[in-house]
Amino acid sequence: MIFVACFSALVAQTASADSRPGVHQIKDGPWLGCDTEDRFGKIMSYSISGDTAAFKKAAVAAINAGSCTLFRTGQTVHLSDVKILGGTVKIRRDGETEEYWTAREAVK
Repeated sequence: MIFVACFSALVAQTASADSRPGVHQIKDGPWLGCDTEDRFGKIMSYSISGDTAAFKKAAVAAINAGSCTLFRTGQTVHLSDVKILGGTVKIRRDGETEEYWTAREAVK
C-alpha cells in the first residue's frame, strides 16, 4: 500500500504543471519571495519608492540569511495562500515545503 501511495505521488509530480489543479508557474522572473509577508512588504517598499540601492541591499541580505529567495521564470509552484485584498500570494516550489510570500503578478 505504501508503494502505491509513493508511486502515485511520483506520477503526480511528473505530470505537467497545467494538468494539476492548484499548480502554477512563475512568469517573467526573477521574483523575490520572503518567509513573512511583512518582510516581503518592507523590502518591496524600497523598490516602490525608487530606492534601487536599498532594495538590492535588503534583498541580497535577506537571501543570504535564508529569509528570502528568488523565483525564476517557468518554475512550477503551488499556491498556499491568496490574500483577498492586497497584491501578495504565498507559494512553494514543486517538491518543496518552504513557503514564501511574493507578488500576485509573479504567478500565472
